[in-house]
Amino acid sequence: MAQNTGVCLGSDAFFPFGDNVERAHKSGVEYIAQAGGSVRDDHVIMTCDKYNIAMAFTGVRLFHH
Repeated sequence: MAQNTGVCLGSDAFFPFGDNVERAHKSGVEYIAQAGGSVRDDHVIMTCDKYNIAMAFTGVRLFHH
């Protein structure tokens, strides 16, 4: 997996911690689309910037509790 590049990752939930982004980077992720809305969005954005990962907030959550 370390040889993958240009991978896109989508989630209908938010990313609460930067470690999710770090793990995605190890799998070649360069683009992330996620719902956003975590109180730690600022930390997740900084982690994306660190790895040059483009991230878009969709504002859409498709699951219900």
